[in-house]
Amino acid sequence: MKKLFTLLQWAVVIAFILFGLRMLNHRTPPPARQPETWTSWAGFHALSFAGITRSAQPGCLTRRQLARHLEALSDAGYHTLFPQEALAFLEGRHPLPDRAVLLLFEGGRKDSFLHATPLLRRHQAVATLLVPTALLRDGQGSFFLRAGELNKVVREPHWQVGSMGHRALLTKTNAQG
Repeated sequence: MKKLFTLLQWAVVIAFILFGLRMLNHRTPPPARQPETWTSWAGFHALSFAGITRSAQPGCLTRRQLARHLEALSDAGYHTLFPQEALAFLEGRHPLPDRAVLLLFEGGRKDSFLHATPLLRRHQAVATLLVPTALLRDGQGSFFLRAGELNKVVREPHWQVGSMGHRALLTKTNAQG
């Protein structure tokens, strides 16, 4: 009986290890996109978000509010774009899907990436995280994504990274001086 119990314990430990390895190797599937089927030359909308937070803050959406926005866009038949697709359209090189929308998350905030990623996955949407380049050099604490953390964003198929420029976030002192 003791041998059976020990064997059962080892089986449980091995199962947990295998589950953990599977979770580490689990890749998020890329969003379903078919640019070869796009035929619209009617243009696109752009939505820009300052931040996605856990609780209500002035100028930012909560995760729940963003979920409602993405649900409404999805229900209305909107398709999200990456910036290079919008640029190809603007240059007359490629049409867009019907009801196209470009989603932009400004400021390089960690909370935007953390709260929006599961929602983008759920709705098969793509978005662009715009990062002030000064943050990459100067390091503005744990509120903003650091240069090394951007590797995680780049590997996520629902995101692309763009630049807001080096002087995008001015402090009050810099703005007055």
